Amino acid sequence: MKLELFYPCKPFGLNQAFGVNGAYYRAHGIMIDGHNGLDLQAKHGQPIYAAHDGVAYYQVDSSEGHGVILITNETFDYKGEQAYFKTIYWHMVDRTEEPKYTSPVYTYQQKNKQAPMPVKRGDLIGYADNSGFSGGDHLHFGLKPMRPGRPLNAWQDVTDVGIGNWRNIEQLNGYLGSINPMPYFNGVHAADGKAAGMTIEEYQEATKGRTNEPLAPDDAVAVLATKEALKGNKTLADRLWAIVAVIKAFLSK
Repeated sequence: MKLELFYPCKPFGLNQAFGVNGAYYRAHGIMIDGHNGLDLQAKHGQPIYAAHDGVAYYQVDSSEGHGVILITNETFDYKGEQAYFKTIYWHMVDRTEEPKYTSPVYTYQQKNKQAPMPVKRGDLIGYADNSGFSGGDHLHFGLKPMRPGRPLNAWQDVTDVGIGNWRNIEQLNGYLGSINPMPYFNGVHAADGKAAGMTIEEYQEATKGRTNEPLAPDDAVAVLATKEALKGNKTLADRLWAIVAVIKAFLSK
């Protein structure tokens, strides 16, 4: 069975794709080959929802970035083997600055001796901001295939998700074990109440005849750029990203 991810914020809009801008990150001391997640459009205080079922854990990184880690409670197919998956939701509101935006995951853990919070897809897990290494409000969404066990490298945190020892299957891939989430999205917003508790087939049957909210022009081109990059068409992808930049500049006037 393949993992299916629901969009964690609504509407779905892409600011930065997976794998791009490697030189920028290395210049800032982050030694990765490119962006190791998706930057999704989200305004300050915008609700963020779980993209799948699992258990959630609240974290703060060394740059004072706040976020939630969510790991599946069952395994899915990954390159011919069974793997758990971890999703990462970062740059959430710093609760010490704005308590009204405190993540429900943080609150749950405070009341339950730091035990991870069981969640269903579509559950509220936090609020968007730009805490940590971030230039503006958005949601950084990451995805890592995992297996129980100690990691290959001593520098890799053995309590990566706060619920025991885990190993990133792709930890040597140049993206700190992250993979591109785009192929795993099923096109449904987690915030849609009708999605909760349904299989994708049940959801499609229940919403037959409905049309999804259309993407903005820059988002539509960004999705095309990401798809071309996945196919290995780097030149075309770069040209499409240039078009995205032009559209954004035009729309901002």
